[in-house]
Amino acid sequence: MSERQTPPADPTSATGERAGPPADVIHADRACVSCGFNLYGQTIRREPHYGLLLARCPECGTPVALQEYPALGRWAQRWTALAAAAWLLVLFAAAGGFIAIIASLGISMADDFAHPLAQVIIESYADEWQGANALPSLGPWTALDSDWATSADYARIVADAGGIGAHIRNEFWLLTAILSCVSFVFGVFWSVVLLHARRARLVVTIVLLFAIIGAVDATSVRSHAPASTGQYNTARQIAFWLAGPTILLRLHGLTALACVAGALAGRPLTRLAVVALLPPRLRVPLSVLWITDGKDLPRWSRTRAPRPLPEPPPPTPCPEEAGRTPPAPAGGGPGPPPAS
Repeated sequence: MSERQTPPADPTSATGERAGPPADVIHADRACVSCGFNLYGQTIRREPHYGLLLARCPECGTPVALQEYPALGRWAQRWTALAAAAWLLVLFAAAGGFIAIIASLGISMADDFAHPLAQVIIESYADEWQGANALPSLGPWTALDSDWATSADYARIVADAGGIGAHIRNEFWLLTAILSCVSFVFGVFWSVVLLHARRARLVVTIVLLFAIIGAVDATSVRSHAPASTGQYNTARQIAFWLAGPTILLRLHGLTALACVAGALAGRPLTRLAVVALLPPRLRVPLSVLWITDGKDLPRWSRTRAPRPLPEPPPPTPCPEEAGRTPPAPAGGGPGPPPAS
């Protein structure tokens, strides 16, 4: 009599046909009808021939009967639309906050690290315009003459001072590294929040966000350009107009690369953290992190051999039987020696 062959436990059916991509996982305790294995957390796939949902027991390969319920009434759809609208508002608020934080920090850093260049502009103004009558109270916020501010050769002034890069202090790179780490975390956040977005769409979204940040920075830089009428021209303002584009380009270029790296590595890092920090049963509610990328939820580890049970202690004979001679074995052979 031939032994019964059980179907394989992997997504490939016995006919060699490959099942569809992961659709969901079983979120409740359910015993296999064949072997009784708990199917909690097993992957649900859509069978390509009939389009039905299918799961298999990982122990014996028995198919699991599943039912796809019909859509609910209109109120459920309305509440779903309302929740989707609220979620979109949260995403837009997060994007706006991200743009505001990165743009404001960039402008503040550019204004601070342009201060040494402001001192060079003051010295050049005192030498070229006022000469020997230079006022001792000239400072970064002193209003300069409009004619000099609009006609000065700033390229020569910056070149004589050693270039804009010579006036950027080492603290700039430290702050840029810290801001890049924050931007990397933002990238991980966007990769998890936008779960259904492909990697290319994630990169396009981040590039669009930094394009908006660049537009905000460009508007701020243009507002600091020296003008002949309508505003005061100070050395700090002109220094920001000169050094701002270079500082902001370096800052936002590095932070944008860090954010893209966080978006690309966000989901694998999140899955690694879930596997490392949560027990297998608590990973099931987060199975969408695997299903979105077409991956299976990691199975519970069964590679380790089960821990052997301790051997029971030998039975202790009763006191009444301690002096008795065991009966002779059947067949007439010699029995064990009597107890002394």
